[in-house]
Amino acid sequence: MFKTVSATALLAVLAAPALAQPVVSKGQFFGTTQYTATIDPSGTCAGLGVTPGKTTVSEATVGGLGKAWTSTIANPGDGTTSVPYAVTWINCSFPKLPPATAFTASSIGGVAGPAVTIYTAVYPVPKKKATVAQETTTCEAPSTTAGLNGAAQYTLVSGNGVDSNGQTQSNEVQVIPLNAGGLDSGFKITTTNTQLNVLGNLVCYLSTDALYLDSAN
Repeated sequence: MFKTVSATALLAVLAAPALAQPVVSKGQFFGTTQYTATIDPSGTCAGLGVTPGKTTVSEATVGGLGKAWTSTIANPGDGTTSVPYAVTWINCSFPKLPPATAFTASSIGGVAGPAVTIYTAVYPVPKKKATVAQETTTCEAPSTTAGLNGAAQYTLVSGNGVDSNGQTQSNEVQVIPLNAGGLDSGFKITTTNTQLNVLGNLVCYLSTDALYLDSAN
């Protein structure tokens, strides 16, 4: 049976100063990402090893909330002939994380113990007059294809709203609160229908769920 919080206790938690500003520390983070869904009519992404349920790991360098960050994804392919385009690393440069002021705090009751605070922000913030608020992540992977000089570039276009192709996109960041007496910090990014583009051409849509935890503490 779930333990819930009384209305009085919930108000006290929501009023606490700790809810005012979420924190993501500057430094190195260990990331785990799962591809949760794809829209891939041509099967091109599947041929690249991008399939629902696949999990990758990465190391991220984060400047903190409101700062740009980078990530090196390690071994996203399975290294077999079934995925001929499997690579050993992918470097991505992400736009700025939302600033601390963009996050809203909510509180949920746990199975045991005190209520847990969740900080949530959309990424980026949708504009009132725009069809969709979008941002572009640039990535580079090694390549053996002639003419690419040993590296292939692609972009991930994510957002909140409906894109020019009529697909609904969402991009949400949750900050994981500091645990009591600890120095850990982390964040979780969930995307729906991110465009994967190669040389400006849409290859497929990719949904992901990624968790990044501070690896320095």
